Amino acid sequence: MTLVTMKEIMKSKIIILLIIFLTQIKIIAQDLNQLELDKIYIEALNSDYFRNHLKQETIELNDRIERIKNEFTNNEYKYVESENITKYALKNGRKIRIAVIDHLQIGKDTIDINYTYYHVNAKRGIYFFKGKIRFKRAFIALPCGNGKYVPDIRFVFNREKKKWIKVEKDLNTK
Repeated sequence: MTLVTMKEIMKSKIIILLIIFLTQIKIIAQDLNQLELDKIYIEALNSDYFRNHLKQETIELNDRIERIKNEFTNNEYKYVESENITKYALKNGRKIRIAVIDHLQIGKDTIDINYTYYHVNAKRGIYFFKGKIRFKRAFIALPCGNGKYVPDIRFVFNREKKKWIKVEKDLNTK
């Protein structure tokens, strides 16, 4: 058995502390807060791409869209809350298409703002569901992707300007 000297013990403690310290350091990048994300949504929904693709469409309200819906330059969007989609469909022709706006954070400095649709077909009548009588019924059809991910609008953080930069794709797609 070998005796461990004080110097070796101190050396191992320093190495352990150094490893702990290095694992606690965060990578310096853009941390995204809610206000910045709201600004990105506003810029995306004010863009020509979204205004061309979502005009005359109904957008499902979520917390973020509810907060920012009055900030659009040309507010031509219609909104509906999730709880009222069946009522809205019955009132507006029974077959409607609802747009859902969402984001995907690819990395610390890349965010995609996307929209997708789902179709709602609502009917009045007498229906039984789990032993209870219902007077309205809704069928919801969700879209299937083509397996390829293409963002609608991408925002990239420019570290030199400390600003989010919008990158749009061709307006003739989707």
